[in-house]
Amino acid sequence: MANLGDYIGQLMAEITLARLQADLEAVRLADYYANHPLLKAFPVPRFRLPDVTLDFPVAITGVQSPRDGKPLDVAEARRVFRAALDEELDECGVKPTVAERKQLHAVIDRRFRALKVPSLVSTSSVSVADEATNAIEAALPQKLIAGQERAQFIDGLRNRSRVAMLRLLPSPSRVRVITSTADLRELPPQALMRLQLTITEQGVEWRGDSSAKGGGRKLLPE
Repeated sequence: MANLGDYIGQLMAEITLARLQADLEAVRLADYYANHPLLKAFPVPRFRLPDVTLDFPVAITGVQSPRDGKPLDVAEARRVFRAALDEELDECGVKPTVAERKQLHAVIDRRFRALKVPSLVSTSSVSVADEATNAIEAALPQKLIAGQERAQFIDGLRNRSRVAMLRLLPSPSRVRVITSTADLRELPPQALMRLQLTITEQGVEWRGDSSAKGGGRKLLPE
């Protein structure tokens, strides 16, 4: 048995790998065409997968209940945010002194000590990240980073810390399914459910200057 989300995700990953294999073959052909006296005048064939439709049966065996939601662990949330801050500083090439880094950590500690914990992380993870980011923005020395770079740093910290805090959320319910052909054949037809999914391809590409301070390259849609 497998989790339905894992099963669908694996199918989508296999389709992505199929596109990879097609692109690798296109590169090989491009090299061949470039060095062929006649083919070099022809366009290199390349295929895309604009739409892929999956139609497959599954049998649901049950739903795994999520673990009970727990109050926000303030110490863990503080540790996660401090790690996000340090990672963003390093990624953006901002090098505070030991004293400045300790001061920023002290701001985080004060912010989380004053935190009023709601009943569940799920109601507060994003707001906690945003409030801590606002505190860092107010405390970050202008001489350390200013202007557009400062705004980009704060946006990066806000997004990074939101993602980190969301990882503290309770695990969702998981749907357990049977996917094996042999096992499905042994079940009566009324026990089966057919899923039809249409996947639309959207390519992404690296853009920007990799030599820019803080890493100027970003993965953006084509």
